[in-house]
Amino acid sequence: MPLTTCEDCGHELSTAATACPNCGSPTKPACPHCHQQTVERVDGLQGGENAVAIGLMILLIIPGIAYYFDRVRLPYCTNCKRRVPA
Repeated sequence: MPLTTCEDCGHELSTAATACPNCGSPTKPACPHCHQQTVERVDGLQGGENAVAIGLMILLIIPGIAYYFDRVRLPYCTNCKRRVPA
């Protein structure tokens, strides 16, 4: 297990430790893959996730708009207040 130093007291500790055994100061979470201590929590969509979200919105919105305009151009019955298929 790789070692790192405590930011408060400078004591060496394991990267898997959640707190310094010397002073009790909580440590930053370590990356489970590379064990680096510079992991930060970031809220929201990151990187390619934005493109995926935008792509899904486009795939859902454009067909809905096309369907709406397709239905609007159908003849309208003034008696029963419904669209009549052509």
